[in-house]
This record gives sequence, structure tokens and C-alpha cells, in this order.
Amino acid sequence: MQKIRNPFHLVSPSPWPIIVSFTLLSIAISIISFLGNNNIKIYIIIMLILFITINTFLWWRDVKRESSLEGHHSFTTIKLLKFRIIIFILSEIIFFLRFFWAFFHRRISPNIELGLMWPPKRIIVFDPIGMPLLNSIILLSSGATITWSHHSFLEKKLVWQSVLSF
Repeated sequence: MQKIRNPFHLVSPSPWPIIVSFTLLSIAISIISFLGNNNIKIYIIIMLILFITINTFLWWRDVKRESSLEGHHSFTTIKLLKFRIIIFILSEIIFFLRFFWAFFHRRISPNIELGLMWPPKRIIVFDPIGMPLLNSIILLSSGATITWSHHSFLEKKLVWQSVLSF
């Protein structure tokens, strides 16, 4: 019997999705029980987190084996995996746009229930120049250095060589 090949990767049955799902459910139940002062110990949560880490490592080991050693990831599969990553990033962008759109919409046109003013009465607003500004600077600078390192890697330069040439 000859195996029919297609450009798509049909995954073989794997125990990892169900094991990871049950472990995540156990972690959630354990954390809720721990926060509710039930008789659950912190070492159980730590053990479950270690278990999920091991399961995730083994699952990705199998994915790596399917792609490299067994050769199941064809050009079409790799192209579709990259497309899915792009779709995920776009969905995150849309999520944050919706979040900030709702915030700015409420800020620009507050309801009559809020007294037609922003911020509402008796709301203490924090200073945006302190810690939030520092966190934003750290986030943006880390993204810039990662991008810089990535471009240096693509140009086959070492990072210290690009720093010296800067």
C-alpha cells in the first residue's frame, strides 16, 4: 500500500494536548483552592507548574522531531505556520486597539452618570511621569535592543562589532 502525500501536515495522535489541558485545569483549581484558604499546600502548585513545564518540553520535542527528522513539515506547512503567527499578532494588535479605543472613547465623551467629566468625581489619578514612564522606557528600549541584535545577526555581525561601529 502506497502512502499518499499531500502538502499539508496531518498530525498524528498525541497524548500531550489532553495531558497539558488536565494539568492546566489542576493548576487553576489548586490556585483557586490556595487563595480560598482551603487545605492545599504551595508545593502542590509548584509541582504542577514543574509538570506542565516538562509536558510542554516533551510536546515541543515531538513537534521538532516531526518537522526535522520525520520531514512532515513541507513548504506549505511552514508557510501556513508563519501565516498563523502573523494572524495571531494581528489579533493582538486588534485587541489592544479595541481596548484603547474604548478607554479614549470614555475619556473624550463621558456619560451623564459620570457627571459629564473625566476623571469622575472622587477618583484619584496617579502621576504618569513616575513609574509608568520608567516602565514604558524599559519596554521600548528592550524592544529596540532586541531588534538591533536581530538585524546584526542577520548581517552576520557580532553585537559588539555593531556597537563599536555605531
